[in-house]
Amino acid sequence: MGNEWILVFFTLFAQASVGLVMVMQCFGGGEQAIRGRCLPWAIGLMAVALLIAFLHLGSPFGGYRALYHLGASWLSREVFGTSLYIGLLSAIFAFEWRYGGRAWTRLGSWIAALVGLVSLYCMANIYAYSSVAAWETFYTHLSFFTAALMLGCFLYAGLVSRLPPPSLLRGGSAAAVGAAAAGVYLVGSFVFVIDLAEGSPAAQQSLRLLSDAWPLAAVGQMFALAGLAAAILWGRQRKDQAPAAGGWIYSSLSLMTLAVLIGRYLFYSTGVLPMGQL
Repeated sequence: MGNEWILVFFTLFAQASVGLVMVMQCFGGGEQAIRGRCLPWAIGLMAVALLIAFLHLGSPFGGYRALYHLGASWLSREVFGTSLYIGLLSAIFAFEWRYGGRAWTRLGSWIAALVGLVSLYCMANIYAYSSVAAWETFYTHLSFFTAALMLGCFLYAGLVSRLPPPSLLRGGSAAAVGAAAAGVYLVGSFVFVIDLAEGSPAAQQSLRLLSDAWPLAAVGQMFALAGLAAAILWGRQRKDQAPAAGGWIYSSLSLMTLAVLIGRYLFYSTGVLPMGQL
């Protein structure tokens, strides 16, 4: 894969950041304790993602030129959106650290979350509007957005797992949403295989590559299922207020991260251009 590993980690960190902010806003964004835990993580994850993307550029200091083509390039829109997203989050966090939580900073967090979602849409469209048959399917958007939701939900649940009961209850609700997203992710991957089998010769070639990598694909599915099991165990212990409950949610997050990492590796490694475009 070569430099595609950089894209794997860039998308992984960026989606986790956006997912965390959206989940934070939906499940307790008005609580200072929750925002104080989540915002630094969201900023840090996107900062790492942008650093990785910066290193991926052939001429890193010329990256600003990507902004010249906002009207025609999904890549330019992604660069602009992710830069605006981290700028908004950083400004919000700085003002909250200096002045405390204010209504306008909470509104700003919603705006940042929406900007992040638009950035993910642009990110997915880079591939959905490519010439690679396996990427021009529903699965590109589904995998990108379910990954963001899965990682965001389980990271949020882990971050609030040691907070008092009201926040902990919100963490349980977020984990349930993350588990549902993981279910959609798993079902979508099977539908994707069927879609490739019925597609163009290039799509069928992608399916053959995916079939050759079936042990790795199976491991990825097993990680996702194990992550779901760990989330269920955490939910049961959380109801009993068991002191070790936080460990299960971090296990779930780790397993889901590995599942998404493998899925993203296969996403890039099985892309095949149609004949005549090689």
